[in-house]
Formats: sequence, structure tokens, C-alpha cells
Amino acid sequence: KRKKTFSGCWTCRSRKVKCDTRKPSCLRCEKSGFTCGGYEIKLRWSNPVKFDKYGNQLSTPHSGDESLANNDQHFQRRTIDFVRFPANSLYETYEDIDRHLAHLHNSNLEKDEIKKLGPFSVFATHEADLRAISQPAPSPPTTVAGDTISRTQNSTPSAEKTIKSTLPSAQVSISNRNLNPSDADLNFFGALPNSAQGNEWLSNELINDALLTVSALNGDTHFLDFFNINDMSNGNNNNNNLQNQNQQQLANQDEMFNLLFHRKEQNYHSDKNFKVIRDNEIQPTTAISLSTPPDSGGTAVSAVAGNKTAQSKNNKNTMNSIMLHAPDGTSKMPSTIMEIIDTTPLPASLAIDKFCIPATALQVNPMTRYLLNYYIEEVADMMTVIPLPKNPWKFIYFPRALMAVGELGSIGKTSHAKNCLLNALLAVSAFNLQSKFTRNSDEMKVYLNLGIQLRQQATIFLKHCLLEDVLNQKYKDVLVAVLSMVTIDIVWGTMSDCKLHLDICEKLIAKKMKIKKKLSSKAKILHRIFSNLKLIQDSTSLDKIGKDEIFLNDSNYKYFIMDHGLSNDNVGSNSDNKNQQMFSNHNTSNNLNDSNYNYITSDKLKDNMISSDAIYGLPNSLILLFSEIVHLVRFKRYHDDENLKIPEFFYKLAKELEFKLSNWKLEWKLYDTNNETSNTTVSEDPQNLENKKFLSKRHEGIYHHVLSFYHGLIIYFHRMVNNVNPMYLQEHVEKVLIHLNLIQAIVENKPANDKNLLIIPLFWQGFIAGSEAMTVFLQNGFKNWGTQISKTGIGSYWVARQIMLEVWRRKNFNEKRNSWCNVIKDWEMNVML
Repeated sequence: KRKKTFSGCWTCRSRKVKCDTRKPSCLRCEKSGFTCGGYEIKLRWSNPVKFDKYGNQLSTPHSGDESLANNDQHFQRRTIDFVRFPANSLYETYEDIDRHLAHLHNSNLEKDEIKKLGPFSVFATHEADLRAISQPAPSPPTTVAGDTISRTQNSTPSAEKTIKSTLPSAQVSISNRNLNPSDADLNFFGALPNSAQGNEWLSNELINDALLTVSALNGDTHFLDFFNINDMSNGNNNNNNLQNQNQQQLANQDEMFNLLFHRKEQNYHSDKNFKVIRDNEIQPTTAISLSTPPDSGGTAVSAVAGNKTAQSKNNKNTMNSIMLHAPDGTSKMPSTIMEIIDTTPLPASLAIDKFCIPATALQVNPMTRYLLNYYIEEVADMMTVIPLPKNPWKFIYFPRALMAVGELGSIGKTSHAKNCLLNALLAVSAFNLQSKFTRNSDEMKVYLNLGIQLRQQATIFLKHCLLEDVLNQKYKDVLVAVLSMVTIDIVWGTMSDCKLHLDICEKLIAKKMKIKKKLSSKAKILHRIFSNLKLIQDSTSLDKIGKDEIFLNDSNYKYFIMDHGLSNDNVGSNSDNKNQQMFSNHNTSNNLNDSNYNYITSDKLKDNMISSDAIYGLPNSLILLFSEIVHLVRFKRYHDDENLKIPEFFYKLAKELEFKLSNWKLEWKLYDTNNETSNTTVSEDPQNLENKKFLSKRHEGIYHHVLSFYHGLIIYFHRMVNNVNPMYLQEHVEKVLIHLNLIQAIVENKPANDKNLLIIPLFWQGFIAGSEAMTVFLQNGFKNWGTQISKTGIGSYWVARQIMLEVWRRKNFNEKRNSWCNVIKDWEMNVML
């Protein structure tokens, strides 16, 4: 049966012939001698809509009504000319019109005010009828079903029909029902208008987490009031109520999607005085006004040359100022955290005021003490996979934040780096606390607003820190400040900025290492934290790989794989340390091989011996293997993107890495056995652990974490390097899920007072394996696991979870671009796991 389409030009549609849809005019009209009518939307006048005094729409009168015969004739469709719009106001899609109309419909106008948007306008009269204003606008082209609202973009009629046919007739709760990609649980919540792909959407389960990200990006919480998912999920609501609610939310939904998808990271490089990436001498920076507005509470005031009176007055103002607020005056420290108060002045009879004794003091309010205590007691241990006796977030990050408080209170100033760190730590604590309360409750909003303000403060202080030359600042302070912003990005879900902050950190390290070759033990730990974060970032950020990142060639590839001892010609052995060092110094993320990065090498982990070397719960050998695989994946992706022929040595390296990966053994001894060697094999059944006597429950959790990552790495290697069909990797996908669930079982069954069993696995292996899951059972398993991880309060990872849902949806509809790489590229998002 022939299907009617609506994509042709107006002339071909009126002639009822097939259009070739060439733009701006079709070829068929040109060959036939007709004037092509074009493709823009054309409107005709319709019968006016009338309402009764109660606001109910009146039915259209029958055409046979003699009293309205002449009126009907006047509004006959084909007697009214096309509405003519200016060339700059033409619409290409009905969604554009609906969005403008909905925005105008929701406008609150003052008396006699006129608001215009495109060719449309609305106005309020002197005797405005409030009932008429509150009438619903024509419904936008949305699909409402169950607990989801969908609005597809650039969809063909057949595809739209296919999607609608899957909608459930009964109420469905995604969080309480097994996920089946072929069912309606993967319906759209909404679509980003005018997007290239037009398939951006959000699962209802993830909307609350996404709204927190939008609130952080937007700087306020007004989005929370526009999306009440609980009301949308109420089975008593009918479709009309949901449609009315959606009309009120339409403009806000579009704004929200513009913030979440296709978002470019903020740019610190716009200022020509950005010092981190400059190697030349310090130049005078652009003057930044640090004057204190009357209500700002006091910020630093720069010295001004002048006469003695002016100098004395300026010194007095400087002594009274405290660098508590953002230097540019764009944000302030919340008064519930700290505030500047006036002190009782000295008697006027004492002539000591000429020494400029400060008349202000810093008041540290109880909320500061509460947030800092909460951070050190609860949050810091969440930053590592397992609790550590010497947690870097406790003995490197936290003391510097306390120093910032002390310096602000005692001398009225501290470095921008420490100020950034202080605000960042407080913001992370506030974000974690907001998750403990009911959504949209007053308590939740208090902590959320606090976190947003503190995050803004941290961002501004970091910008001003980067305006100064890193060589003139305390290196570890600056490094900790930048890394703390990465933590904020992960916690708040603002992952688009993660890559930027890691790039800044990389440039900072490179500049410092040019003049300082020997690092302190704390600096080495910070470098290691950065190296691991950069490695995880590079594993999923495969877009726009630069040529300078590709260092493998025919002359040096033999020294790429470290200490594998697999080939007869000893390729990649340690015999040539000079060449191996070349690789470790080429890219910062590969500096795991350098002597500056020391890992655990002991084969047995005792509870009192687990140190900062186990920050991410992975042994050195597995991280080195991960690093080599990531470099090979990026090498291949670069050649594919640039349409370059892949060299023959790539396949040799791939074969050697595959052998090394399949024969990898764990150097940590996590359990005692009588019949096994000291090295743990990885080919065993994860469900058959009766013969293993783990040293403790924590060691058992580490074991499952290591093996879940290992099987995830196998999946990553075979999919990204060997292009293996995921059907042949389902065994490893299942093992990843089993190990992750066993970790969850250990945590859930731990004693309430045992903080040593707080094990928070990396999300990386769950994302890699979950994206390749092909059965409903496995997909549902990874979906439920992601939900459990989000409850830890350290981050919801909603971006990664949404991408997994989109991958499953695309596979269900047999779309070609159905890998997580394609989704990240199509949606222009960044994933930090």
C-alpha cells in the first residue's frame, strides 16, 4: 500500500506527484515548467475558537446553521490566501511554531503590554479576562503516555507511528518494572529543538538527577518547580491533565535540553593573560577591579598611588577588607557559611587608629563547621573505591581548606587556589546532603542552593587563580584546586567541564615539570590521581583526537608494550629503558610508568597496609594494561576519523596486547588457598567462590572490583580494537554484572558501624559492559545496578546511564549508529566515569 508523505514541495503535493525534494526548488517542477511552491510552512485562517464563561471550549457550529452561513463562507479554507511571513521569519518545522506559541501563551503581561515572538504577538487589554488567558493553547505535537512525555524531532511518519505503537495503555513505573528495550519504557521524555539528530531524551528515572545538573549550570533552582515527575506518574492523572502540564513546561523543557545536550565546556582560555599555558615571563595582567561595593562584605582593595592622605585611607580600607567573596563581585559567600561583621571601634580618644587597626572580623557560622565535619567524616571516604588510612582527600585536600579558613580569619586573605578549594569542598558536602532529603522539600532546596552558590564561587576563584603564573604560586595548592573542580563536575553531573579541567591540569603539570624534576610524596599522589582520571577520560572521549597525541610509528612501536615478554624477539621488553621512558613522558596520562608514580607491589594486602596506592582499587599491572589499550584505541580512532590507512604494526601490537590481556594475573593476594599459586587467576567462575578464604570482607570486595574492571577491559579491547561482535562478548558482560552485584551484596550486608566496608566501584566497567548487553535480563541488571550506585550520594552518573538507555533503544530499532561512542558524538556530551 502506498504511503502518503508530506515532505514534498507545495506544487508537487497539489499535483499529487512525487517530489525529488531538492532545495530551494525541486527539479521536477523545473523540468515540468511549473513554479516550485517551496517547502516552508504556510498557514490559513480557521474558524475562531470560542469558550463559555466557565472556560470550556464550545463545539464548532454545524455548517447547516443559516445564521452562520455567511460567516462560515468567509472562513472557507480555500478562499483565504496564504499567510505571508518575512524571509527571516519562515518556519521549517511545526515544532518551531509550537514552541513560540507555547512561550507566548505562558507570558505574564502587564496592562497594555505587547509581546512579540517571530510573526506572532500577544497583548493584554484594559479589561483582560483572566479566564480567557488561562485557556490551554493548541496542544504541541507531543506524545503522552504513562509516566513519559515524548516529542520527536525530524521523524518520518512511519517511524513516529512505530514509536507510538509501543506506548503502554496502562500506567508504567520504570523504576519498578523490568526494563525491556522493546517495550514502552524507552519512550522519549522530550527532544532538543532544532538538533541535528533530534533524538535527545531523558528517562523519567533520571530527570531529577538531570535537573540538579541544570540547576548547577543555570545557577538557580527554578527548574525544579517546573517538572513534577511524581504528578506525571500519578495513575489518577488523565491525558488531558498531562497535556496541560506539558504545555506549561514546554519552554522550560527546551531550555533544559539546551543546557544538557550539545553543550560546550566553559572556556578559561578566552583571557589573553591565562598563565597556565604561557611559558614566557609574567606580563602585567589586565586590571581587575577589586573594590568593595557597599554591600559586598569586603573584598581585597588594590593599592593606589597618591598623596599621603589617600594612601592612608586606602591602607585602612585594605586592612578592613576580607577576601571572602568572588574578586569580580559576581557572587558572594553565602551568609549562612561565613560573613564579615563590624567590630566595636576603639575609643576615639586613643590616637592609635592611624595604624589602620581593622574594624571588621570574619564570622565562621555553624553551617561551615557542620559541612566541613560532614566532609571529613562522610564524604572523603566516598572519593576512593575503598576507605584508606591515608586518604588524599583527608590529608592533602582538607588541611588546605582549613588553612584557607584560618588565613581569611587571621589576615583577611588567602590564595585564590585555597579559596577555590574551600568553596569546592563545601559545595560537595552540600550536594551530598541535599540527596538525603525529599525532592523539592525546603531542606533539600537549602542545601542545593548552598551548593550552587559555593560551586559558582569555586569556579570564579579558579579563573582568577589561572590568571596568575603557576610558577609564582604554591604548586600543590593550584593542583588540588583544579582537581577539586573535577570532583565537583563528577558529583554535580556537569561532565562537559571535566575534560577542560583535566586539560588545564595537564598543562599545569607539564609547565611545572620543565623546571622541577623531583616531586614531594604528596605531589606524586596528586599526579597519580590526575593520571588515573585522565586515563578514564581518554578512554571514552574519542572525539577530536589531535595529531600530537599520536606518537606510535614504525621506529618506536617495539617499545610500546611494557614488560610483557610474549614475543621471541623480546619486543617491548625492559632492555631499552630509554625508549620506554619516551612513551611514559610523551603523554601525561601514560606517566603511570614513570618513577614519579609508585603503586602497590606487595602480593598481599593487609587491612593496615592498604595505602593511597590503592585509591582506585586497581593493581598497577592492570592500570598499565589499561593505559596501553587506551592509547591503541585512540591511535585507531584517529586513523579512522582522518581516513588514514592503519599501519601493519598496529595489528601486531593488538595481537600482543590480546595475549597479554588474556594471560593477566593479579599480583595482589587477597585470599589464602592451599591448592593455588600466589597469583590469582582470572578465568574462574565468579559465582564459585567457596574454595576461597578471603582475608576479610573488604579484600573480597576488592577482588570483585578488580575482576569486574578486568572483564570490562576485555570488552573494551575487543570492541574498540578488534571490532568483535558484542554477541561473542556476552559471557564477559555477564561476569562484570555478577562481580558488581556481589560488591553491592557485601556493602548491603555490612554491619552498620563498619565504615571499612564502604566500597564504591568505578562506574567505568558497568558502563562499558552495560552498553554491550544484548539481553533484557542483562540490560535490566545494569539498569538496577546504576540506580543503586546513584544512591551513594557521590554522583548519579545520569549521563552514562542515559547513554546506555539510548544505546539499547537504538539497538531495539536496528539503527546503525548504536554504540556508546556514536551516542556521545551525536549528543555532543562528555562522559567521566
